[in-house]
Amino acid sequence: MDRLFNRDAAVHDPGLVFTPAKAVQPGMFASRSYGDLQEKFEERLAEPGRQIVLYGDTGVGKTSLVRHTCSERKIPMVYVECGGPFDVMIREALAKAGLTEETYEGIDKKVGYAGVRGTLGFLFAGGRHDVEDTYTSKSYPVSLQTAVREALSVCGIRVLFLDNLENLRAQPHKPETATAIVQLMKSCSDREGQGVKVVVAGIPEESEALLAMDDATGRRTSQIEVPRMPDEELDEILRKGEALLDIEFDADCRASIIRYSDGFPYYTHLHALHASRRALKDGDRRVGINHFSAALTTILEDADLTLKRAYNNAAETTGKVKVRKSIMQAAARLEKQEVTFREIKAEFQKIHPQYKTLNEINFINPGLSALVNEKAVLQSRGLPKSADRTYRFANPLMRAYVRLRVEHERYETPELQPEGS
Repeated sequence: MDRLFNRDAAVHDPGLVFTPAKAVQPGMFASRSYGDLQEKFEERLAEPGRQIVLYGDTGVGKTSLVRHTCSERKIPMVYVECGGPFDVMIREALAKAGLTEETYEGIDKKVGYAGVRGTLGFLFAGGRHDVEDTYTSKSYPVSLQTAVREALSVCGIRVLFLDNLENLRAQPHKPETATAIVQLMKSCSDREGQGVKVVVAGIPEESEALLAMDDATGRRTSQIEVPRMPDEELDEILRKGEALLDIEFDADCRASIIRYSDGFPYYTHLHALHASRRALKDGDRRVGINHFSAALTTILEDADLTLKRAYNNAAETTGKVKVRKSIMQAAARLEKQEVTFREIKAEFQKIHPQYKTLNEINFINPGLSALVNEKAVLQSRGLPKSADRTYRFANPLMRAYVRLRVEHERYETPELQPEGS
């Protein structure tokens, strides 16, 4: 795979270049210079004892930032997806580092901790309850966190990357696993010199809750926000893809891809993948707005399943005025992430201009309430009926998805679209 991105000849498969379903390939990373994000992350990686929590919406490029930086700086890293109990995650990390039940002997001598081998042996036993395991677990006081830290160090690993912390939310073992992660971060902070650094990535609320569990760990951990990408960085993705595929996005197509990306590189890769495939299938190396529009059906089919289900569950399928559907469209038309009821009503009126005044559309109140309380597509903040009450999409990726649905409907049946849509 890497050879495809190191040679001068163009890559012929857009699927090797635009990768919405995985971290970016070599040669496709867009520099995260906005707010000095990339520089800040690299500085914290080099700081002894400092652990790192990256937080930001799903799809903004947290995983790619870590993978790219460690690859470029030749920092040995182990990647683990959060979700399972802590011991399961740690066994996976140790296995990826090359440490198995047959190869952990001798670690005690190398690190000077009598008991590391015993603790790891108990971990690798995977639930066996024979006499030897019971005796070993009682006879060696070294904590699992210490054992893991030292074992990874011996293997030459410098970064343990725990990704998608939010996967723990619905798990019954979340409290124990989160506590163990914090203890591991604290243990790595206490290690002198350049030891193993723990990097945790997740959505803001989960990352904040993790660090709130222990004040000392919070003080030793850098909390770095990974925001949505500005248009310039999204455009860099397209330019790098153009060079690798020997194609060109025309101005209208480029603007549409960036517009409908809404700051998420995930969407930029998704749109560019299917638009360029459509163009190449037609024998064109210039990707136009017609290719993007024709690819909308496929783009929507490939979008996150949770988005499709949430939207389809919330939007009405009958009725002359589909209130909940129109409310979602109204909220999606606005550029602010948090919008007021009055702003939603104003956009709703533009979609349905037959209502001449805002007072005529007070009937949208039940629909808005349903989208918050029943359908869980929107979230609200502030007191009910307060002028300061604001609304936002519960899933940050939803706004771009709604915009795509509107564009797809306009492209498929333009004569059915209401004025102002």
